[in-house]
Amino acid sequence: MRETPIKKMKDLMAHIQREPARTENRRKITLTRQQVLACVRFADMVNVAWEEELAGTPLGQRTAQQFLLLGQGGTGKTFIVLYLFIPLVNWAFPPDGDGDRYMVLAYSHAQADAISTRDIRARTLHSACGMRVQTLCNKKMAVGSKREFLTHMWSNKRVIFNEEISMCPAEVINMEMYRSMLGRKDDWALEPDEYHNLNVLLGRMPIVVMLGDFLQLKPPRQLSLVDDLVEKARDGVDVSIEAQNACRAFDGIDSVMELTETRRFKDDVLPRFMNFMRAADGSQRMPEELWRTLRNRSVEVAGAELEHEKFATGHVVGIFWENIARSMMERAMRDANRLDVPLIFSQACDKRPVSQRWGKRSETERRVVHELLTTVNVHKTGHLHGLLPMHEGMRMRLLFKLSAVDGLVNERQCTVVKIVPHSAEPEIPQHYHEVKLRHQVKLGRCLSGTPPLR
Repeated sequence: MRETPIKKMKDLMAHIQREPARTENRRKITLTRQQVLACVRFADMVNVAWEEELAGTPLGQRTAQQFLLLGQGGTGKTFIVLYLFIPLVNWAFPPDGDGDRYMVLAYSHAQADAISTRDIRARTLHSACGMRVQTLCNKKMAVGSKREFLTHMWSNKRVIFNEEISMCPAEVINMEMYRSMLGRKDDWALEPDEYHNLNVLLGRMPIVVMLGDFLQLKPPRQLSLVDDLVEKARDGVDVSIEAQNACRAFDGIDSVMELTETRRFKDDVLPRFMNFMRAADGSQRMPEELWRTLRNRSVEVAGAELEHEKFATGHVVGIFWENIARSMMERAMRDANRLDVPLIFSQACDKRPVSQRWGKRSETERRVVHELLTTVNVHKTGHLHGLLPMHEGMRMRLLFKLSAVDGLVNERQCTVVKIVPHSAEPEIPQHYHEVKLRHQVKLGRCLSGTPPLR
Protein backbone atom coordinates (compact mmCIF):
# COMPACT_ATOMS: atom_id res chain seq x y z
CA MET A 1 0.00 0.00 0.00
CA ARG A 2 1.37 3.40 -1.01
CA GLU A 3 2.34 5.65 1.89
CA THR A 4 0.01 8.66 1.94
CA PRO A 5 -0.57 11.49 4.46
CA ILE A 6 -3.74 9.77 5.63
CA LYS A 7 -1.95 6.45 6.27
CA LYS A 8 0.97 8.30 7.86
CA MET A 9 -1.41 10.10 10.24
CA LYS A 10 -2.89 6.73 11.26
CA ASP A 11 0.61 5.47 12.05
CA LEU A 12 1.44 8.61 14.07
CA MET A 13 -1.77 8.30 16.09
CA ALA A 14 -1.13 4.63 16.77
CA HIS A 15 2.43 5.39 17.87
CA ILE A 16 1.45 8.16 20.27
CA GLN A 17 -1.28 5.99 21.85
CA ARG A 18 0.96 2.93 22.27
CA GLU A 19 1.35 1.27 25.64
CA PRO A 20 4.35 2.65 27.57
CA ALA A 21 7.30 0.31 27.80
CA ARG A 22 8.68 -0.48 31.23
CA THR A 23 11.70 1.69 30.53
CA GLU A 24 9.56 4.68 29.48
CA ASN A 25 8.74 7.27 32.08
CA ARG A 26 5.40 8.37 30.68
CA ARG A 27 1.72 7.72 31.03
CA LYS A 28 -0.46 6.22 28.32
CA ILE A 29 -2.05 8.77 26.01
CA THR A 30 -5.55 8.31 24.66
CA LEU A 31 -6.80 10.82 22.11
CA THR A 32 -10.36 12.05 22.47
CA ARG A 33 -12.82 11.50 19.64
CA GLN A 34 -12.68 15.21 18.83
CA GLN A 35 -8.89 15.14 18.60
CA VAL A 36 -9.10 12.17 16.26
CA LEU A 37 -11.58 14.04 14.04
CA ALA A 38 -9.28 17.06 13.98
CA CYS A 39 -6.39 14.80 12.90
CA VAL A 40 -8.55 13.29 10.14
CA ARG A 41 -9.43 16.76 8.84
CA PHE A 42 -5.81 17.92 8.90
CA ALA A 43 -4.57 14.74 7.19
CA ASP A 44 -7.10 15.31 4.42
CA MET A 45 -5.82 18.88 3.93
CA VAL A 46 -2.21 17.68 3.83
CA ASN A 47 -3.20 15.02 1.31
CA VAL A 48 -4.55 17.67 -1.07
CA ALA A 49 -1.38 19.79 -0.80
CA TRP A 50 0.85 16.71 -1.04
CA GLU A 51 -0.85 15.43 -4.20
CA GLU A 52 -0.42 18.86 -5.83
CA GLU A 53 3.24 18.87 -4.79
CA LEU A 54 3.82 15.44 -6.34
CA ALA A 55 1.95 16.42 -9.51
CA GLY A 56 4.08 19.53 -9.91
CA THR A 57 1.06 21.85 -9.94
CA PRO A 58 2.26 25.42 -10.63
CA LEU A 59 2.51 27.42 -7.40
CA GLY A 60 0.10 30.01 -8.78
CA GLN A 61 -2.58 27.31 -9.11
CA ARG A 62 -2.22 25.60 -5.72
CA THR A 63 -5.25 25.13 -3.45
CA ALA A 64 -5.37 27.30 -0.32
CA GLN A 65 -7.06 25.60 2.64
CA GLN A 66 -7.91 26.96 6.10
CA PHE A 67 -8.87 25.19 9.33
CA LEU A 68 -10.05 26.84 12.55
CA LEU A 69 -9.49 24.67 15.65
CA LEU A 70 -11.16 26.04 18.78
CA GLY A 71 -11.23 24.86 22.39
CA GLN A 72 -10.56 26.02 25.91
CA GLY A 73 -7.22 25.45 27.62
CA GLY A 74 -6.41 21.79 28.21
CA THR A 75 -8.43 20.34 25.34
CA GLY A 76 -5.27 19.30 23.50
CA LYS A 77 -5.12 21.71 20.56
CA THR A 78 -1.42 22.46 20.90
CA PHE A 79 -0.64 18.83 21.77
CA ILE A 80 -1.93 17.43 18.49
CA VAL A 81 -0.22 20.23 16.56
CA LEU A 82 3.18 19.53 18.13
CA TYR A 83 3.07 15.73 18.17
CA LEU A 84 0.84 14.82 15.21
CA PHE A 85 0.35 17.70 12.78
CA ILE A 86 3.97 18.89 12.54
CA PRO A 87 5.49 15.37 12.23
CA LEU A 88 3.06 14.76 9.37
CA VAL A 89 4.10 18.04 7.71
CA ASN A 90 7.78 17.11 8.06
CA TRP A 91 7.07 13.76 6.38
CA ALA A 92 5.00 15.24 3.53
CA PHE A 93 7.14 18.34 3.00
CA PRO A 94 10.72 17.71 4.22
CA PRO A 95 12.92 20.74 4.97
CA ASP A 96 14.69 22.28 1.99
CA GLY A 97 17.58 24.70 1.62
CA ASP A 98 15.53 27.49 3.23
CA GLY A 99 14.65 25.39 6.28
CA ASP A 100 11.39 23.94 7.59
CA ARG A 101 8.31 24.07 5.39
CA TYR A 102 6.06 25.21 8.24
CA MET A 103 5.94 27.97 10.85
CA VAL A 104 4.30 28.17 14.27
CA LEU A 105 3.34 31.76 15.02
CA ALA A 106 1.99 33.58 18.08
CA TYR A 107 1.27 37.18 19.00
CA SER A 108 3.58 37.60 22.00
CA HIS A 109 6.91 36.22 23.17
CA ALA A 110 5.17 34.59 26.15
CA GLN A 111 2.77 32.70 23.88
CA ALA A 112 5.61 31.66 21.57
CA ASP A 113 7.67 30.39 24.52
CA ALA A 114 4.72 28.49 25.96
CA ILE A 115 4.21 26.38 22.84
CA SER A 116 7.87 25.91 21.87
CA THR A 117 9.72 22.66 22.48
CA ARG A 118 13.34 21.57 22.13
CA ASP A 119 12.79 20.77 18.46
CA ILE A 120 10.00 23.19 17.51
CA ARG A 121 10.53 26.90 17.99
CA ALA A 122 7.56 29.24 17.62
CA ARG A 123 8.03 32.81 16.42
CA THR A 124 6.12 36.00 17.06
CA LEU A 125 4.05 37.39 14.22
CA HIS A 126 6.07 40.58 14.20
CA SER A 127 9.41 38.78 13.88
CA ALA A 128 8.13 36.49 11.11
CA CYS A 129 6.88 39.54 9.21
CA GLY A 130 10.01 41.59 9.83
CA MET A 131 7.97 44.30 11.56
CA ARG A 132 8.42 46.48 14.60
CA VAL A 133 5.61 47.74 16.79
CA GLN A 134 4.34 50.50 14.51
CA THR A 135 1.37 51.73 12.52
CA LEU A 136 -0.04 48.70 10.72
CA CYS A 137 -1.67 50.34 7.72
CA ASN A 138 -0.77 48.71 4.43
CA LYS A 139 0.93 51.75 2.95
CA LYS A 140 3.37 51.74 5.87
CA MET A 141 4.14 48.03 5.41
CA ALA A 142 5.77 48.14 1.97
CA VAL A 143 8.49 45.56 1.47
CA GLY A 144 11.33 48.12 1.46
CA SER A 145 14.66 46.58 2.38
CA LYS A 146 12.99 43.42 3.75
CA ARG A 147 12.28 41.77 0.38
CA GLU A 148 15.03 39.15 0.69
CA PHE A 149 14.14 38.47 4.34
CA LEU A 150 10.43 38.00 3.59
CA THR A 151 11.14 35.78 0.59
CA HIS A 152 13.47 33.56 2.65
CA MET A 153 11.01 33.47 5.56
CA TRP A 154 7.80 32.74 3.64
CA SER A 155 8.31 31.48 0.09
CA ASN A 156 9.08 27.82 0.86
CA LYS A 157 6.36 27.38 3.48
CA ARG A 158 3.47 24.97 2.94
CA VAL A 159 1.78 25.09 6.37
CA ILE A 160 1.23 27.91 8.90
CA PHE A 161 0.00 27.37 12.47
CA ASN A 162 -1.40 30.50 14.16
CA GLU A 163 -1.60 29.92 17.92
CA GLU A 164 -3.90 31.86 20.29
CA ILE A 165 -5.65 33.52 17.37
CA SER A 166 -8.28 34.90 19.76
CA MET A 167 -5.63 37.09 21.41
CA CYS A 168 -4.36 38.53 18.11
CA PRO A 169 -5.63 41.99 17.11
CA ALA A 170 -7.29 42.09 13.71
CA GLU A 171 -4.72 44.55 12.35
CA VAL A 172 -1.87 42.20 13.32
CA ILE A 173 -3.53 39.36 11.36
CA ASN A 174 -3.83 41.75 8.42
CA MET A 175 -0.10 42.46 8.82
CA GLU A 176 0.58 38.72 8.53
CA MET A 177 -1.67 38.45 5.48
CA TYR A 178 -0.07 41.41 3.74
CA ARG A 179 3.58 40.79 4.53
CA SER A 180 3.37 37.06 3.72
CA MET A 181 1.90 38.02 0.34
CA LEU A 182 4.86 40.33 -0.26
CA GLY A 183 7.29 37.51 0.55
CA ARG A 184 5.56 35.03 -1.80
CA LYS A 185 4.35 37.43 -4.49
CA ASP A 186 6.76 36.47 -7.27
CA ASP A 187 6.91 32.68 -6.79
CA TRP A 188 3.20 32.20 -6.07
CA ALA A 189 1.75 34.54 -8.74
CA LEU A 190 -0.03 36.93 -6.38
CA GLU A 191 -1.73 40.26 -6.90
CA PRO A 192 -1.40 42.69 -3.96
CA ASP A 193 -4.99 43.91 -4.31
CA GLU A 194 -6.30 40.37 -3.71
CA TYR A 195 -4.21 39.47 -0.64
CA HIS A 196 -7.27 39.29 1.66
CA ASN A 197 -9.20 36.74 -0.44
CA LEU A 198 -9.42 33.22 0.98
CA ASN A 199 -8.14 31.56 -2.19
CA VAL A 200 -4.82 33.43 -1.78
CA LEU A 201 -4.76 33.83 2.03
CA LEU A 202 -1.24 34.23 3.46
CA GLY A 203 0.22 34.27 -0.03
CA ARG A 204 -1.79 31.27 -1.29
CA MET A 205 -0.56 29.19 1.64
CA PRO A 206 -1.64 25.57 1.00
CA ILE A 207 -2.63 25.00 4.66
CA VAL A 208 -3.42 27.53 7.38
CA VAL A 209 -4.42 26.26 10.83
CA MET A 210 -5.68 28.77 13.40
CA LEU A 211 -6.03 27.74 17.03
CA GLY A 212 -7.65 29.61 19.91
CA ASP A 213 -10.53 30.17 22.28
CA PHE A 214 -12.72 33.20 21.67
CA LEU A 215 -14.27 32.94 25.14
CA GLN A 216 -10.96 34.10 26.59
CA LEU A 217 -10.00 37.75 26.99
CA LYS A 218 -9.85 39.75 23.78
CA PRO A 219 -6.85 41.88 22.74
CA PRO A 220 -6.81 44.91 25.10
CA ARG A 221 -7.86 48.20 23.48
CA GLN A 222 -7.74 46.68 19.98
CA LEU A 223 -10.21 45.12 17.58
CA SER A 224 -10.65 41.36 17.72
CA LEU A 225 -11.36 39.11 14.76
CA VAL A 226 -14.85 38.45 16.11
CA ASP A 227 -15.83 42.02 17.03
CA ASP A 228 -18.95 43.51 15.48
CA LEU A 229 -17.23 46.18 13.41
CA VAL A 230 -20.47 48.00 12.56
CA GLU A 231 -21.32 48.31 16.24
CA LYS A 232 -17.78 49.44 17.03
CA ALA A 233 -17.97 52.13 14.35
CA ARG A 234 -21.28 53.36 15.78
CA ASP A 235 -19.60 53.62 19.16
CA GLY A 236 -16.97 55.91 17.66
CA VAL A 237 -14.17 53.36 17.33
CA ASP A 238 -11.84 53.88 14.37
CA VAL A 239 -12.30 50.72 12.28
CA SER A 240 -9.47 50.62 9.76
CA ILE A 241 -9.73 48.98 6.35
CA GLU A 242 -6.92 46.65 7.47
CA ALA A 243 -9.02 45.38 10.40
CA GLN A 244 -11.99 44.96 8.06
CA ASN A 245 -9.94 42.89 5.64
CA ALA A 246 -8.69 40.59 8.42
CA CYS A 247 -12.17 40.10 9.89
CA ARG A 248 -13.69 39.48 6.46
CA ALA A 249 -11.10 36.82 5.66
CA PHE A 250 -11.53 35.17 9.07
CA ASP A 251 -15.33 35.12 8.72
CA GLY A 252 -14.94 33.26 5.43
CA ILE A 253 -13.24 30.22 6.98
CA ASP A 254 -15.83 27.44 6.83
CA SER A 255 -13.83 24.51 8.22
CA VAL A 256 -14.26 24.86 11.99
CA MET A 257 -13.98 22.36 14.84
CA GLU A 258 -14.21 22.83 18.62
CA LEU A 259 -12.57 20.56 21.19
CA THR A 260 -14.60 20.48 24.41
CA GLU A 261 -13.06 17.79 26.63
CA THR A 262 -10.31 19.23 28.83
CA ARG A 263 -7.69 17.10 30.60
CA ARG A 264 -5.51 19.82 32.06
CA PHE A 265 -6.82 19.54 35.63
CA LYS A 266 -6.56 16.44 37.81
CA ASP A 267 -9.68 17.27 39.84
CA ASP A 268 -13.11 18.08 38.45
CA VAL A 269 -13.64 21.40 40.25
CA LEU A 270 -11.91 23.78 37.83
CA PRO A 271 -13.31 22.08 34.69
CA ARG A 272 -16.82 22.31 36.15
CA PHE A 273 -16.24 25.94 37.13
CA MET A 274 -14.85 26.88 33.69
CA ASN A 275 -17.68 25.11 31.88
CA PHE A 276 -20.24 26.93 34.05
CA MET A 277 -18.60 30.28 33.30
CA ARG A 278 -18.42 29.59 29.56
CA ALA A 279 -22.10 28.62 29.39
CA ALA A 280 -23.38 31.26 31.85
CA ASP A 281 -26.03 33.63 30.50
CA GLY A 282 -27.16 35.13 33.82
CA SER A 283 -30.29 33.01 34.09
CA GLN A 284 -28.94 30.48 36.63
CA ARG A 285 -26.93 30.73 39.82
CA MET A 286 -23.80 28.69 40.34
CA PRO A 287 -24.57 25.40 42.12
CA GLU A 288 -24.16 25.90 45.87
CA GLU A 289 -21.83 22.91 46.24
CA LEU A 290 -19.48 24.30 43.57
CA TRP A 291 -19.55 27.76 45.16
CA ARG A 292 -18.63 26.34 48.59
CA THR A 293 -15.75 24.40 47.06
CA LEU A 294 -14.36 27.55 45.45
CA ARG A 295 -14.64 29.52 48.69
CA ASN A 296 -12.71 26.81 50.50
CA ARG A 297 -9.83 27.39 48.05
CA SER A 298 -9.48 31.08 48.96
CA VAL A 299 -6.36 32.29 50.80
CA GLU A 300 -8.41 33.35 53.83
CA VAL A 301 -9.87 29.85 54.29
CA ALA A 302 -7.11 27.54 53.01
CA GLY A 303 -4.89 28.05 56.06
CA ALA A 304 -2.20 25.38 56.42
CA GLU A 305 -2.57 24.31 52.78
CA LEU A 306 -0.68 27.45 51.81
CA GLU A 307 2.49 25.81 53.15
CA HIS A 308 2.25 22.83 50.78
CA GLU A 309 5.00 22.66 48.19
CA LYS A 310 2.60 22.70 45.23
CA PHE A 311 1.08 25.97 46.40
CA ALA A 312 4.36 27.50 47.53
CA THR A 313 5.96 27.00 44.09
CA GLY A 314 2.80 27.46 41.99
CA HIS A 315 1.36 30.49 40.25
CA VAL A 316 -0.97 33.09 41.75
CA VAL A 317 -3.75 34.01 39.34
CA GLY A 318 -5.02 37.59 39.14
CA ILE A 319 -6.67 39.96 36.68
CA PHE A 320 -6.69 43.40 38.31
CA TRP A 321 -3.45 45.14 39.30
CA GLU A 322 -4.95 45.92 42.71
CA ASN A 323 -5.02 42.15 43.35
CA ILE A 324 -1.74 41.40 41.61
CA ALA A 325 0.18 43.99 43.67
CA ARG A 326 -1.01 42.45 46.94
CA SER A 327 -0.18 38.96 45.75
CA MET A 328 3.32 40.06 44.70
CA MET A 329 4.05 41.42 48.18
CA GLU A 330 2.69 38.36 49.96
CA ARG A 331 4.49 35.94 47.66
CA ALA A 332 7.82 37.78 47.78
CA MET A 333 7.83 37.85 51.60
CA ARG A 334 6.93 34.16 51.83
CA ASP A 335 9.48 33.02 49.21
CA ALA A 336 12.33 35.16 50.61
CA ASN A 337 11.69 33.71 54.05
CA ARG A 338 11.61 30.18 52.65
CA LEU A 339 14.89 30.70 50.72
CA ASP A 340 16.45 32.60 53.66
CA VAL A 341 17.62 35.49 51.48
CA PRO A 342 17.25 39.25 52.02
CA LEU A 343 14.00 40.76 50.73
CA ILE A 344 14.78 44.05 48.99
CA PHE A 345 12.20 46.80 48.48
CA SER A 346 13.20 49.14 45.66
CA GLN A 347 11.19 52.34 45.36
CA ALA A 348 10.24 53.92 42.05
CA CYS A 349 11.97 57.29 42.69
CA ASP A 350 15.66 57.83 43.23
CA LYS A 351 16.66 60.51 45.71
CA ARG A 352 17.75 63.20 43.26
CA PRO A 353 20.39 65.91 43.79
CA VAL A 354 19.13 69.24 45.05
CA SER A 355 19.87 70.86 41.69
CA GLN A 356 17.36 68.53 40.00
CA ARG A 357 14.51 69.01 42.44
CA TRP A 358 11.56 71.31 42.10
CA GLY A 359 11.94 72.38 45.72
CA LYS A 360 11.27 70.97 49.16
CA ARG A 361 7.70 72.20 49.22
CA SER A 362 6.94 71.70 45.52
CA GLU A 363 3.36 70.49 45.09
CA THR A 364 4.24 69.11 41.64
CA GLU A 365 7.01 66.94 43.07
CA ARG A 366 4.81 65.68 45.88
CA ARG A 367 2.02 64.83 43.44
CA VAL A 368 4.31 62.96 41.04
CA VAL A 369 5.99 60.98 43.83
CA HIS A 370 2.62 60.21 45.40
CA GLU A 371 1.25 58.90 42.10
CA LEU A 372 4.28 56.70 41.49
CA LEU A 373 4.14 55.20 44.96
CA THR A 374 0.37 54.63 45.09
CA THR A 375 -0.58 53.66 41.50
CA VAL A 376 -0.40 49.87 41.26
CA ASN A 377 -1.04 49.57 37.50
CA VAL A 378 2.50 49.82 36.12
CA HIS A 379 1.20 50.56 32.63
CA LYS A 380 0.24 53.98 33.99
CA THR A 381 3.63 54.71 35.60
CA GLY A 382 6.10 54.00 32.81
CA HIS A 383 6.50 50.35 33.96
CA LEU A 384 7.68 51.44 37.41
CA HIS A 385 6.40 49.68 40.51
CA GLY A 386 5.93 52.11 43.39
CA LEU A 387 7.67 49.68 45.73
CA LEU A 388 9.05 46.57 44.05
CA PRO A 389 9.90 43.57 46.27
CA MET A 390 12.87 41.52 45.02
CA HIS A 391 15.08 38.72 46.25
CA GLU A 392 17.60 36.34 44.76
CA GLY A 393 15.82 33.35 43.28
CA MET A 394 12.66 35.36 42.58
CA ARG A 395 10.81 34.50 39.38
CA MET A 396 9.72 37.45 37.25
CA ARG A 397 8.00 38.27 33.98
CA LEU A 398 9.42 41.24 32.11
CA LEU A 399 7.10 44.07 31.09
CA PHE A 400 9.38 45.58 28.47
CA LYS A 401 12.45 44.74 26.39
CA LEU A 402 15.80 44.97 28.20
CA SER A 403 18.04 43.25 25.67
CA ALA A 404 16.84 41.45 22.56
CA VAL A 405 20.31 39.95 22.02
CA ASP A 406 20.13 38.19 25.39
CA GLY A 407 16.48 37.18 25.00
CA LEU A 408 15.32 39.60 27.72
CA VAL A 409 12.21 40.78 25.91
CA ASN A 410 8.64 41.65 26.80
CA GLU A 411 6.76 38.82 28.56
CA ARG A 412 9.95 36.76 29.05
CA GLN A 413 10.00 34.73 32.27
CA CYS A 414 13.28 34.97 34.14
CA THR A 415 14.91 34.56 37.54
CA VAL A 416 16.74 37.10 39.69
CA VAL A 417 20.26 35.68 40.14
CA LYS A 418 21.92 38.66 41.82
CA ILE A 419 20.95 42.08 43.16
CA VAL A 420 23.65 44.76 43.01
CA PRO A 421 22.70 47.73 45.22
CA HIS A 422 23.90 51.28 44.79
CA SER A 423 27.29 52.00 46.32
CA ALA A 424 25.68 54.49 48.72
CA GLU A 425 23.46 51.80 50.25
CA PRO A 426 24.41 50.28 53.64
CA GLU A 427 25.56 46.67 53.71
CA ILE A 428 22.75 44.19 53.15
CA PRO A 429 22.48 41.22 55.56
CA GLN A 430 23.01 37.74 54.15
CA HIS A 431 19.96 36.06 55.68
CA TYR A 432 16.25 36.78 55.46
CA HIS A 433 15.62 40.36 56.42
CA GLU A 434 13.45 43.15 55.00
CA VAL A 435 15.54 45.96 53.54
CA LYS A 436 14.35 49.17 51.86
CA LEU A 437 16.73 50.73 49.35
CA ARG A 438 16.95 54.47 48.78
CA HIS A 439 18.22 54.08 45.23
CA GLN A 440 16.93 51.96 42.36
CA VAL A 441 18.88 48.83 41.55
CA LYS A 442 20.34 48.66 38.05
CA LEU A 443 19.39 46.00 35.54
CA GLY A 444 22.29 44.25 33.82
CA ARG A 445 22.53 41.98 30.78
CA CYS A 446 22.41 38.19 30.79
CA LEU A 447 25.29 36.60 28.94
CA SER A 448 24.43 32.90 29.01
CA GLY A 449 22.04 30.24 30.24
CA THR A 450 18.34 30.54 30.93
CA PRO A 451 17.60 34.27 30.79
CA PRO A 452 18.11 35.52 34.35
CA LEU A 453 17.70 39.05 35.60
CA ARG A 454 20.51 40.78 37.36
